[in-house]
Amino acid sequence: MTLRTRVLLLAVGSAAAVLVLFCVPVALLIHQSADEGSRTRAAEVAQGAADYVSTGSYSREELAAYVDRINQRDDSLPVTVVLEDRTSVGADQPQCADPDSDGDVEALDHDGRDGGDFAPTTTPQYVDVKDGRLARITSSLSGGVVTVCAFLSDSAVRTVVVERLALLTAAAVAVLAAVGGLALLESGRLIRHLSAAATTADYLADGDLASRVEDQGPPEVRRLGAALNRLAGRIEELLRHERETVADLSHRLRTPLAAVRLDVEALPDSEAKAELEERLAVFERTLTSVIAAARRPQREGAIARSAVASVVQERVEY
Repeated sequence: MTLRTRVLLLAVGSAAAVLVLFCVPVALLIHQSADEGSRTRAAEVAQGAADYVSTGSYSREELAAYVDRINQRDDSLPVTVVLEDRTSVGADQPQCADPDSDGDVEALDHDGRDGGDFAPTTTPQYVDVKDGRLARITSSLSGGVVTVCAFLSDSAVRTVVVERLALLTAAAVAVLAAVGGLALLESGRLIRHLSAAATTADYLADGDLASRVEDQGPPEVRRLGAALNRLAGRIEELLRHERETVADLSHRLRTPLAAVRLDVEALPDSEAKAELEERLAVFERTLTSVIAAARRPQREGAIARSAVASVVQERVEY
């Protein structure tokens, strides 16, 4: 796994963990908010119909036409009105006709009306039914109790939750994409500086001791470059000291060897002199090979290379 991949996984993984810890409670709040908002909407629809019912100045046909007009609106919830005789108009919602709900209006004054000539009504009550919930309001009229219900389906609540969660998910994906992009950008810069240091190290290994790492990048990378530059300087210093040592060794060995040769040549001709000269020649060849080996290109800090194209071109021209 490359360094860039590791940095990307670390950044995106950390961001994903934070988003999960953040999104779980937010998702719960979204569900709660959607549920409360839907309940409020159902109560408003039921209250609007109950206000009309509480006037009492309508016929059954007028009430049915009013409720049908509400139910035909796209933004409205299905409304059911249960009249005093337990018959209903509007949407088919049998759960709305609950005999127990009559007790909610026993404390209301059936003959008491406010200044707007409205009969008293109860506060909205929420009843869980199959596939949804009812917002139920009862109104006490002179002829009995009228119940108004607005039906809120579970699917409508789920739709609101899904829409909000989709926005939250899109925002989370955008955050992850931004984090991933920044991670790739920063890791690219880091890798570029490290690659430059590695390239300089390759040049040094090939014998180009003049190569140096530029002082750029994060502090850790600059520290690495400075250490590599010091290493290159130390290598140059050691090689220079070695060249000086080899040159001094050659001088120290060849000078007495030359004196010995002069002494041998001054001897009178004999078999012993010829043997000494032969041994002296062997010694000189051995010394020369040792010095040459000490001065070979690898020890000078460079590897022997050949520009094949240039050599071939030169030979062809020759």
